[in-house]
Amino acid sequence: MKETGKVIQATEKTATVQLTRRSACGGNCASCGVCPYQTTEMTLANTLGARPGDTVGIELNTNKVYQAAFLVYILPLVCFFFAYFLCSYFCTPENFCILAGLLAAAACFLIIRHWSKKKTKNYMPHMERIL
Repeated sequence: MKETGKVIQATEKTATVQLTRRSACGGNCASCGVCPYQTTEMTLANTLGARPGDTVGIELNTNKVYQAAFLVYILPLVCFFFAYFLCSYFCTPENFCILAGLLAAAACFLIIRHWSKKKTKNYMPHMERIL
């Protein structure tokens, strides 16, 4: 994924970049009127020596985006259903199966959160170039 943004604040080590979010309708918001352009800010490592006012290209590996989405959305759901069906296989009450599924999903979230604190650097966007 490649984006462009404007540096609004910079130090030797970090830079705060303002990005304009892309719309779901491809930028033709007049046709749907639902998604106004919104800006967001992110702090990145200033590896290129960017200064305030510079426009920079930002890149995040698309595979990492899909991997992160899988970890956050799909894996806890899989854990929920696995625990639910495992409990229902042993003929336990349905309320207990639902509770087991919720606990499994919560445990999965906690494990992902703990793991992500160690691997955050791999999932961070980086400055590619100054435009």
